[in-house]
Amino acid sequence: SRPSPPPTPATETAPAAQRGGEASAALASRAALQRAMLATAFAAECRPGSDVVPLRALERILRRAQVPGAGSLPTPGDELGHLEMSFCEVVEAAHRMRARHSAGAT
Repeated sequence: SRPSPPPTPATETAPAAQRGGEASAALASRAALQRAMLATAFAAECRPGSDVVPLRALERILRRAQVPGAGSLPTPGDELGHLEMSFCEVVEAAHRMRARHSAGAT
């Protein structure tokens, strides 16, 4: 029987690459779940036939979607509470809240 060839850098790092792929898949799955939770919370606040929500609904949406720090948002006053936000703007707000929470946790 022939001896097996010596390990190459590619075969030595294959398990590490596999773990990296699993971590990447887990992050992608988590991001998809977070986006789905935001979409559900956003849809719950939308009026029929509308694709925007009032700014005053932002805190409720972020809380329902379990975005860390959602309770620390200032409540918009009457002069701003009527402004509307699209789903993309809500996603951006959630992203900023998560980034702020992560930066504070480290």
